Amino acid sequence: MNYGIQKGIFGEDGTKFMIGDIVTIKFLDGGGCGSCTITKITDTGFRFTQDGRKEKTIQYKNLSQIEMQNCKNRRSTNRYDISGQELKEGDVIEIHVGIDKILADHFIVKYGTYQGYCPVDNEYMDSIGFYVFGKNYPDMPIGTPENYAKVIGNIYDNPELIMEFKD
Repeated sequence: MNYGIQKGIFGEDGTKFMIGDIVTIKFLDGGGCGSCTITKITDTGFRFTQDGRKEKTIQYKNLSQIEMQNCKNRRSTNRYDISGQELKEGDVIEIHVGIDKILADHFIVKYGTYQGYCPVDNEYMDSIGFYVFGKNYPDMPIGTPENYAKVIGNIYDNPELIMEFKD
């Protein structure tokens, strides 16, 4: 899809992306980014970040090589939490350990590349798929959320739940 830039990013189909929008970016030659936040729009392209990590740039000349999608249409993990609620990309979960203990931090369900631990090779390897992100925790594969996860909101409707991720 071709995009134009004028204080916003405009798709041929009329979609509009602005600073602060949370999007998924797919490169037409393969690969992509899970949930990203557009941080700056310039006359040469735009910048985005994932989880507040280092900003990345997509140049105007490369906009025809990507597809962007607003994350309000969230991907399903096809898994459910301990109460039977469907887990989707962007959900904020609390992790239950044992009967009465809840980890103090919140975690975000994400989709993309993460470092997964391989016990056979005894090393971390790039993995692609759904994972949970928590500040000061390694990225973790989803596993069986019906045994440990409770959805308490999502990053779009409940931005106050992710304030702990901002420094």
